[in-house]
Amino acid sequence: QTLQKPQITIVEPRLYSEVHEVADYLLMGQSVIINFRRMDNEQASKMIDFLMGVTYAVKGDIQRLGDEIFICTPQSVTVNGSDLSEFTDSF
Repeated sequence: QTLQKPQITIVEPRLYSEVHEVADYLLMGQSVIINFRRMDNEQASKMIDFLMGVTYAVKGDIQRLGDEIFICTPQSVTVNGSDLSEFTDSF
C-alpha cells in the first residue's frame, strides 16, 4: 500500500480571477502557498477575503508567512509556529 503524501501547491497569481484555482485546491484537501508579489494590493486583498471564506467553509486556516506570502490549509493540516510572521520578519 502506497502512502498518499499531502501536497502543497504554490501559486503566484496575477489576476483576481485565479482565486477559483486556489479555492479548488483547498476543496480537494490540499494546502496552498500564495505569493502575491505579482498582484496589486487591492486585488490581493480581495483574494484573501475570498480565501478566508473558503478556508472557513472547509474548517481550514489561512496564515501569513511573509510580507506577500500566505498559506491556506485544509482542516487536516496544522501549521505549527506561535507567530510565523514574527519569525519571517527577522530575515
